[in-house]
Amino acid sequence: LEYLSEHVHVTDVGMSGPVHSIIGMDRQAILARFTTLMPARFEVAEGAAQVNGVLIDADPQDGHAVAIQRVQIPALAELNERNTLTHADQ
Repeated sequence: LEYLSEHVHVTDVGMSGPVHSIIGMDRQAILARFTTLMPARFEVAEGAAQVNGVLIDADPQDGHAVAIQRVQIPALAELNERNTLTHADQ
């Protein structure tokens, strides 16, 4: 993520999809494909998902970026775990 003057260039903001996956696909199928070099059908992974991205504020007059911030919405299970840990500390 680069922020140079008024121009923003984003190359990768992270994966959005199942947390325990490889590029959103079932890990076992991906690993088998690359360790055996044999064709394998990739299946979408199941489980809790997360969302990653960026929020860019732009000047309405010229469209130039004035701010950028990371957005990460963790999996619901992860949020529940964090809340449980937080409440246990109180």
